[in-house]
Amino acid sequence: MISVLSFNKNANLKRVIKIAGVQIEENQLWVEVALEDHKHMVVIREGETILKEMPCSGGTDEEPTVMGVFYLENRGEWFYSERFDEGALYWVRFYEQYLFHSVPVDKKFNVIEEEKNLIGKAASHGCIRLLEEDAKWFYFNVPDDTMVVIHD
Repeated sequence: MISVLSFNKNANLKRVIKIAGVQIEENQLWVEVALEDHKHMVVIREGETILKEMPCSGGTDEEPTVMGVFYLENRGEWFYSERFDEGALYWVRFYEQYLFHSVPVDKKFNVIEEEKNLIGKAASHGCIRLLEEDAKWFYFNVPDDTMVVIHD
């Protein structure tokens, strides 16, 4: 497991990179997802430089988010799951059924407010949930094949 003590400092970045077993180039765009008990955060980086930080919600103990190193695969503007009776906007796949996407929406694409209020802590079925404006930014600004490092 990877342990990061701070979301805003680069002091622990070398530890994250070393434990994940990956080499980060100086100008490489990559995504760090830190799912700590008290705070869930997505950090967009270029090398060691932080470009953008976004609160997120990862999976619960019952349906956890996968940990490790992944690469963004494909994307779509929206989906709806009959199984969960909710959908999301601006999804980007990082591994099998695991996605970055907006907070859940209903069949009419209205944000489910009680789910939005859970951003920053464990709440999803394993995906990485973002606020709608952050999911849209991610969708349009982080290309396929970008490396993603997910840790707790």
